Amino acid sequence: MPKAAYVWLLNSLFAFRRDQRLIKPDFKAVLDDGKRRVTPLFVYLARPNSLGKARLGMIITKKCLPLSVQRNAVKRTIRESFRLHQQHTQGWDVVIISRYRLPAAKTEDLNHSLERYWRELARC
Repeated sequence: MPKAAYVWLLNSLFAFRRDQRLIKPDFKAVLDDGKRRVTPLFVYLARPNSLGKARLGMIITKKCLPLSVQRNAVKRTIRESFRLHQQHTQGWDVVIISRYRLPAAKTEDLNHSLERYWRELARC
C-alpha cells in the first residue's frame, strides 16, 4: 500500500469529525446531568448517550489561558487524546472544562491526566 493511501486510511479511521462534537442541547444536558470528576487540570463531565459513539465538548476559558495560542494548543491536545482513545469512550458524551492550574502544566501532564480519565471512563 502506498504511504499516502495508508496515511489517508489512518486519518479517516481516527479523525475528529463533526458528528463527534457535542451540539448545544446535548452539551447543556451533559453539564446538567453528567458524572463529574475533578482533577487539578480539568473538570470532566460524562453522560451516556444512545448513539453508540463518543462525542466531545470543551470549555477552555480565557480567564484560565488568556492567549488564544495557548487555548488552541490545549484544545488540539484534548482532541488528539480523544481521537486516539475513541474505543474507550464509545457511547459517552464528554465535556472537559479547564481549571486554574492549567497554565502551569506541561503537555505531558495534560496527556497523563487525559489518559487516566479515558481509562477510568472505559471501566464505567
